[in-house]
Amino acid sequence: MVYLRCFLHEELRMYPPVGINSRSALRTTTLPYGGGADGNAPIVGPDAGTFRPERWGEEAMRKVGWAWLPFNGGPRVCLGQQMALTMAGYVLARVLQAFAEVRDNGVPGEEVRYAVKIIMVPGQGLKVKMR
Repeated sequence: MVYLRCFLHEELRMYPPVGINSRSALRTTTLPYGGGADGNAPIVGPDAGTFRPERWGEEAMRKVGWAWLPFNGGPRVCLGQQMALTMAGYVLARVLQAFAEVRDNGVPGEEVRYAVKIIMVPGQGLKVKMR
């Protein structure tokens, strides 16, 4: 189930459930530099916009720490984090067991519009075809 965990982490990285979770710097900060061993490399990698679950199995991602916060962190971490990930994994596994094919059934080229509520949700639903 390692790949399933990687898939869920990547999904949450690309599409965070909490739409507005702001942070502010304690001192003047210049972006997009500050990454790498010497602090002069870009923070965002070249494939940051690509959905690639395999990244979560790489050594560089093992110590991501505060850079991945879909459930917040520290003393205010979501108490239901492990339950939510377990339930999401279970539902995804059951859907994949029950259906041979699950694919997008929306209008080709049409972007999904999001509605910002307590959590991010597709504003007009999400059309999928299951067979």
